[in-house]
Amino acid sequence: KGIQAYKNARYEEAINHFQSAVNLDPTLTMTHMYLATAYAQQVVPNSDTAANRALADHAIAAYKDALQIDPNNVNAIKGVAAIYFGQNRPDDAKAWQQKVLAVDPKDPEAYYTIGVIDWTRAHRNSLQMLANNGITDKGDGNPGLPKKACDQLAEQNGPLVTEAMDVL
Repeated sequence: KGIQAYKNARYEEAINHFQSAVNLDPTLTMTHMYLATAYAQQVVPNSDTAANRALADHAIAAYKDALQIDPNNVNAIKGVAAIYFGQNRPDDAKAWQQKVLAVDPKDPEAYYTIGVIDWTRAHRNSLQMLANNGITDKGDGNPGLPKKACDQLAEQNGPLVTEAMDVL
């Protein structure tokens, strides 16, 4: 019933059925995964409303319940990482992507996502440094940025760029 409701985009109904299944047998990984997926489907990326945070928290909790049963369930690990990424929690997302790689060292999506997180951080650092120096990025290499700021930015972004290049 839960799967049918989910397929018909009746997520609240699906959640109720999946929660009943979890309550009937909490040892089944798949029931926790279905429950987590039904919650996760409703999470809106980059939305910081209380309702959205609650959905994200429920999804993460259900994925973690699945991981209590099967600690190497890469889909549950990826589920948690994806929610954190969508909720603009890059440190948590990166940590969970690293857990994906601990289970599956050849997962290209995890490497790519870590690279995206590092690049995004480096880009934000660059824009902030430019703003701090009264410069707007015009795509010209920003020749007006003082050497001291360039050195600070290189120190700040160097490890991020190195890691991003390594994973990509």
